[in-house]
Amino acid sequence: MINDFEQYLGYMIQEPTLEELNHAIRHFMLKVPFENIDVQNKKEISVEVNDLFNKVVKQQRGGFCYELNGLFHYYLKEKGYKVSYAAGTIKGPEGWRMLGSHMLNLVDIDGQLHVADVGFGDLPTQAMPIDGPPITDQNGVFRAIGIDGKWFEVQKQEEQDFKVLYKAEYAPKSLSEFSEAIDYNQHSPESIFVRKLLITQTKENGRATMTENYMSVITPISKKRFKVTAENYRQLLHENFNLDLKINRFKQETDS
Repeated sequence: MINDFEQYLGYMIQEPTLEELNHAIRHFMLKVPFENIDVQNKKEISVEVNDLFNKVVKQQRGGFCYELNGLFHYYLKEKGYKVSYAAGTIKGPEGWRMLGSHMLNLVDIDGQLHVADVGFGDLPTQAMPIDGPPITDQNGVFRAIGIDGKWFEVQKQEEQDFKVLYKAEYAPKSLSEFSEAIDYNQHSPESIFVRKLLITQTKENGRATMTENYMSVITPISKKRFKVTAENYRQLLHENFNLDLKINRFKQETDS
């Protein structure tokens, strides 16, 4: 499984170093989109590693945080990293979401904790050291800072200030502790993932993002926006995310 995973990513970790971790994160994020199509299609989510491998590698799909960070966690552990799950609480435009419902990875390298989150969407393509220098890449400037002995925040710079993306606990979590959050985020009418389609992926020179309404492609020199319809969504999926899938909400709109 590991060999097939590395072949799919196009990168092989040789030893558990920060440099190797950063290369693996970048390859993963450039290859695997964040997407909630299964949630939209009311298809049950599995976080069993064989199911994750089949979905991401065999079917060449993406997933949301529990799936992407779950598979990446398994890979890092197999490669000798000291990695643990952490529970985060996302701060969206409407305020704080369900407490502890975001799952991310923390990696300890020589006593320094790093956020290694490949399942959030808008984050840098390398690990963020907690209380280390900000990380800059094509997606912006990011940092992870400790708040107290229990919490830290992941932030993104907007103009002169840093905006909180989520807060998270240092305390290691088991995968089973996310069962309630996984159930909520794929079934509850209140879940953002049930209410809205979201597909996003880092590109070599920017980011592509698709919702039920619009497709946007952002580079350092341009921003393109297209209306998403039942007639063009599959072409947009293929061109921007290499996905070939039906999304039920567009069929329903066509039928109505």
